[in-house]
Amino acid sequence: VLVTGAGGGVGSSAVAILARLGHHVVASTGRPEDLGEYLRGLGAKEVIGRLETDPRRPLQAQRWAHVVDSVGGATLSAALAQTKFCGSVSTVGVAAGGALETSMYPFVLRGVRLLGVDSTLPWNLEGYDADPNVWLANRRERLALWRRLE
Repeated sequence: VLVTGAGGGVGSSAVAILARLGHHVVASTGRPEDLGEYLRGLGAKEVIGRLETDPRRPLQAQRWAHVVDSVGGATLSAALAQTKFCGSVSTVGVAAGGALETSMYPFVLRGVRLLGVDSTLPWNLEGYDADPNVWLANRRERLALWRRLE
């Protein structure tokens, strides 16, 4: 599993959680020399620099079964191009920008899934259930997941 922006709050949390769950975590950061020891301490098996993008190559070597992206922009484009057949990319951040320049090829030739993570959880937005029992059930599920990590 690749984690981009691994030195930030979301990224370092993802590294720790995924490593604890037994995944082989590759941490990507713009400061691999400075943060390598810290990220390995969280459980990363490998620490690499930023992903290289090549807009001329919409598909690159298949490297990642799953990606947790907290960077967005060109990093997300590169991650999509490098995701394995039927892999998935969960994205939660836009630190490098909200624009996404990619092609349809990762989706239609490899079946890659792009999953947006809502980090705000608005309670009063149209489309979200207003029933407090639904929210309590979701809370119980999240707490159960956290207990599994203890």
